[in-house]
Amino acid sequence: MSYAARHPDLFAWAGSFSGAVDIVHNGPVAAVIGAEAIADGGGRQDVFGSRRANLITWRAANPYDLAGNLRGLALYLATRSGQPERGRRVDFVRGADLRDEPRVPPAAARA
Repeated sequence: MSYAARHPDLFAWAGSFSGAVDIVHNGPVAAVIGAEAIADGGGRQDVFGSRRANLITWRAANPYDLAGNLRGLALYLATRSGQPERGRRVDFVRGADLRDEPRVPPAAARA
């Protein structure tokens, strides 16, 4: 989603399977980004730097902050809990139907 939001002229649609569509207001996602950098031989803050000191850099790659750039693209988001559920039907929802829904991050994340 981030790449499509940063380069919408290159895409007609974008999809995400358990992807991080808000990396700024989601501490566990930020931790995973740091862990992946370490696994690749780098340091914890090598991808975007410190969230506190480099918030502009984080927001520049954050699909939530760039959502307006996705207007007109067909979107697909898939998420699950990771727990097996027998007989559960998977429903597909067009992302365009959800794009105007307001999302307010928790107060602690906005501080």
